[in-house]
Amino acid sequence: MSITEISCETLRDKLLNKDDFFLLDVREPEEFEAGFIPGAILIPLCELSEHLPDFSCYGDYVISCKMGGRSAEAALVMKEAGFKNIETLIGGIQRWYMEYGSSNELL
Repeated sequence: MSITEISCETLRDKLLNKDDFFLLDVREPEEFEAGFIPGAILIPLCELSEHLPDFSCYGDYVISCKMGGRSAEAALVMKEAGFKNIETLIGGIQRWYMEYGSSNELL
């Protein structure tokens, strides 16, 4: 089961264009409080399965984490649950910080 990955630049464009998608951050709350991508919804990976009924399996989703490992795991969980349009952020929030800084504001 392959997972589509997107770059930080593509994600930023989606955010600036106000595309209709959910940005899920699957890190832990203390990681999220230290900084997040604007518009992200925090759902720690360990809680993801219990929150899946809150979302449509036909929506568009981008998943982020610290470096990409947990987002790939989350994407597999969602794919197995029948979600169709899932992308993960290449390099996670660490890559985002390298490209756009740690501000919670879009540039």
